[in-house]
Amino acid sequence: MHTDYSLLPLNNAYAGRIGNECLWLIQAARGGFQKLSQQFKGEHSNFIDSVNANSEQFMYKISIVYIVNLMESFMKDFICYKEGLTNAEDDKSAFEQIKASQDAAFSTYISGLQINNSKSFMNLHYSLFFLKNKYGVHFTVRHPEAMRELGSLRNCIVHSDEKLSKKDKGGLLFSQTMPNTLELLPQDNDKITDYNHGRFTEIVIEDMQAFLGSITL
Repeated sequence: MHTDYSLLPLNNAYAGRIGNECLWLIQAARGGFQKLSQQFKGEHSNFIDSVNANSEQFMYKISIVYIVNLMESFMKDFICYKEGLTNAEDDKSAFEQIKASQDAAFSTYISGLQINNSKSFMNLHYSLFFLKNKYGVHFTVRHPEAMRELGSLRNCIVHSDEKLSKKDKGGLLFSQTMPNTLELLPQDNDKITDYNHGRFTEIVIEDMQAFLGSITL
């Protein structure tokens, strides 16, 4: 049965989507990988294990991209809820004015920092600053600095074939804008080799779910 998230409070709806669509996917897919490995034991086992490993990494990358996109959607819906707007598209002028009210403060905040300077809600540096500066929303997670870098990690995956030597928003290299993430994840040949090392992807998904669910409307 399809879950109708529109029946839930905004924060719980997004938290539920993260849990049901990301965390559940990871657990279900893991079981499938194990079954495939058992089914093809023998002369093809090395090939199947290799395909499974690549597919598992793809799943983690897709999950990272998805939760960053969900964060953008949440921010738009949350701001509209707080400000009494219908939605960001129908009330575009008013929405853009609210957003612009934080842009200058964000530019001042990041002055001199080697980070993604985009004022997109997919940049978690920006979204988390916006939530704290305008609405007093604080967040507590296990990897706070790496969480802020998720937008850059998403950009690296989506736009740059995962190459750390390519440029992030603002002109800096991904290797410069994601130092905390790269301390946690292994790299080789200019790419991250395991997106769930130390349960990294699972932890940021779990923490994003808990964070959004805890926000007071």
